[in-house]
Amino acid sequence: MKNAVKSAEEKASIEIHDVVVGISANMLKIEPVNGLVAIGDQAREITDQDVRDVAAAAIIQNLPPEREIINLIPDEFVVDGFDGIKDPRSMVGVRLEMHGMLFTGPKTIVHNTKKAVEQAGLNPQLAVVSPIAQGLSILSDGEQDFGTILLDLGGGQTTAAVIHDHRLKYAEVDPEGGDYITKDISVVLNTSIENAEKLKRNYGYADATRAAEDNQFPVDVVAKAVPLKSQSSIWPKLLRRGYLKFLIS
Repeated sequence: MKNAVKSAEEKASIEIHDVVVGISANMLKIEPVNGLVAIGDQAREITDQDVRDVAAAAIIQNLPPEREIINLIPDEFVVDGFDGIKDPRSMVGVRLEMHGMLFTGPKTIVHNTKKAVEQAGLNPQLAVVSPIAQGLSILSDGEQDFGTILLDLGGGQTTAAVIHDHRLKYAEVDPEGGDYITKDISVVLNTSIENAEKLKRNYGYADATRAAEDNQFPVDVVAKAVPLKSQSSIWPKLLRRGYLKFLIS
């Protein structure tokens, strides 16, 4: 984590202290919530505090002790029966409602992630579900509106997220990633993890039909370099182990 921040600082020519922490979608739960508060006996302008109050009313529930709230995203506000309002502040009314989506995750993941960030010398300012941040960063307005399946192929896990109508509707995590492929290459070829990673990146294919029959590459096996055919040896073995559906990360 420190190395990643240092690299970002060098590329951006800034110092990083305060950060937004991305929380993985492991065991993420998405559920609709509603809140209602009275502004007062007489109509008055709706303030920031009123919005905070209706948000607090929406998340009042009996959460299991092992889960924690990560994000609350409003879908719409309703002022005195008028719905479809995105920002009710400065409007005049006597009753304020909010309909939104609540994102909760295992308390262990949330706390441990924040603790790791703090131990890296950073100050967590805000936590956000990672697929939400990724969608805002890399998807166009049209892709977020009409619907997109976002795949995050990592080293230790792969996350599939469905974003539609500018909202995260579904997220699922498969605990397999590029590191597992590297380890299997290392075991099959009896080579080091470092060399297996190079082989994966330089010669690897997720689809055996894309590997040329005559493609050969050197492999350091027990201090001896030998050429192996990519299609007729290692890749079918790996594909049989269930990696056909993964891209090499």
